[in-house]
Amino acid sequence: MTSKSASSPPNSAASSGPSQGVRSIVSLVLFLHLFCVFVALSTVYAPSELSLSFLRILRPYTQLLNFDLFVSYQLTIEAPVDVDHRIEVLPARKDENDALAWRVLPDVGLRGGERRLRYERLGELMDLFDGQGGENQVALMSASVGTYFLNHEHTRPKQIRLRRHTLVSIDAYTNQGTRELRDPNSAMYFSVVYAANAVIDDDLHRVDVVKIDAAGEVARPTGTP
Repeated sequence: MTSKSASSPPNSAASSGPSQGVRSIVSLVLFLHLFCVFVALSTVYAPSELSLSFLRILRPYTQLLNFDLFVSYQLTIEAPVDVDHRIEVLPARKDENDALAWRVLPDVGLRGGERRLRYERLGELMDLFDGQGGENQVALMSASVGTYFLNHEHTRPKQIRLRRHTLVSIDAYTNQGTRELRDPNSAMYFSVVYAANAVIDDDLHRVDVVKIDAAGEVARPTGTP
């Protein structure tokens, strides 16, 4: 009985797939991309000088793809200090004692949108600088908010303030808790961290700020109109 030699089929997988050189390039690009993601995440909380050095080099790429974010992962354990922040502007000729007169920024857009998250991160930075004695940085941020409100909202600001929103205690949801205690938007859960009067320079279309102390308003600096 004679056997017929079977002809081996051609290696279709090798002919249709990418070449070894292409696979090597794709693997290298993927490794570099994941390395950039790792560096960006490693600098989120308590970064080292080495990781910050890497991030400065890779920042054009990480910022282009929105990897370089200010995200405080330590604020996810639901401690009393894990709070939100709210930047508010009081238009001119409005009463600061009227809660409805204050404009919460941003006043447009989705609640969970990136614009609102940017304002929350800005408020967190203002609170951080204020707690570390950086009043000049907080004043500069507040003045920038007022200038934006003046030129883009076309409304003259009277005051600018930052309020800290604390968490609702778990005890508020027990039988002893009242409806007001269970309301996270109650005024008792908001505290003013920073407040300033707006001083408008109509010639430069710019807003300067004068901080309001707890005991009253501070005197305006010399030369301020």
